[in-house]
Amino acid sequence: MNGSPRTRALGVFAVLVLLVPRLPLLGALLLGHAPAAFETPFDPPGFVVHAPFSPLAFAFAAVTLLAFGVWIVRLLRQRERWGPQLPRRPWPRTGTIGLLLLAVAWPLAWGALPPLAAWRGYTFTPLWVAFLLVVAALAQWRGAGSFWRRPECPWLFVLGTWFWCPFEYYNRFTENWLYHGVRDLGAVDFVVMALLPFATVLPAVVVVRDLLRTMPWIDAFAARRPLPKWVARRDVEAAAAAIAVLGLIALPLWPQGTFPMVWLSPLLLLVVGMRRARLHNSLGAAWQGDWREWVAWPLAALVCGVFWEGWNWFSTARWTYAVSWLGEPRVFEMPLLGYAGYLVFGLACALVRDLVRQVAGVHGANARRRGEADVQARG
Repeated sequence: MNGSPRTRALGVFAVLVLLVPRLPLLGALLLGHAPAAFETPFDPPGFVVHAPFSPLAFAFAAVTLLAFGVWIVRLLRQRERWGPQLPRRPWPRTGTIGLLLLAVAWPLAWGALPPLAAWRGYTFTPLWVAFLLVVAALAQWRGAGSFWRRPECPWLFVLGTWFWCPFEYYNRFTENWLYHGVRDLGAVDFVVMALLPFATVLPAVVVVRDLLRTMPWIDAFAARRPLPKWVARRDVEAAAAAIAVLGLIALPLWPQGTFPMVWLSPLLLLVVGMRRARLHNSLGAAWQGDWREWVAWPLAALVCGVFWEGWNWFSTARWTYAVSWLGEPRVFEMPLLGYAGYLVFGLACALVRDLVRQVAGVHGANARRRGEADVQARG
């Protein structure tokens, strides 16, 4: 792929959000379904019959995640690898505004006062704006740069909206979550109750990742074993892309077993697409043994997921889940093992953040500044 980094980044992003999401339609056509059945927002067609809870499937998934957790804990116990504490800065005023907004929006979202009942369906956006303000302030207070002053900040909201939309479309084939209280929305309600909350998804993960990167324990993952070189082979990349594509086509054919591909396929296609387009991605630091981004981004998405699911629990406009084999036990409305999807989603957020930075020209500008500094140092 030729052109500037911005052009290549836009090309990868366009393929991800415009062309790739149409792949499940191929599987739907094989089953004889009309494409129009999957085009109604918030209202899956009802074709999926979910498999009942399976203790065997739950045990297998739980043991796999537990082994990963044990590995993380062992690394964190190596305190000699921890980095220094960053100097703290004055508390930003935006954080205070966020706390005040949270103090109003949260009781309104969960309250049952009759005079305010009509506004409960509109509180999800204020809750997440408050979350963004508070967490961004915490990260800045702990030494990170200001999220709101970054050149890519508005792009994260605009392109982040488009980034989430394919996941909503994939759900029409798997029917893993169902919305309540948001059908038949007018234009204004659709913006306030759908597009604006979607716009906060990527920025929320970004600010939590920024906060986590200020924590000294994250440096326990800075000097580990590098990613094996065979992972970068073209035949491996081709196989990963083929698995991702076939997984999406198979969504309507076997939704009970392929639903994890909703999260895995976009990640695999992002990795392969960005490598083929010669675009920077922050996860590539693992080739040098730096796994901090691989830890920070999944944990950031998981933290956001806990808040998303928690605030959804008593909300008027809300969603519920139906997951084959792994539907119980639940934490809020989400099945416990369903939170593993947030870990994969966090890695995808890392790559989309990198695409957004290159669309905004941030990575290219940083690279030029580093090059100029190198020339001056050599001169």
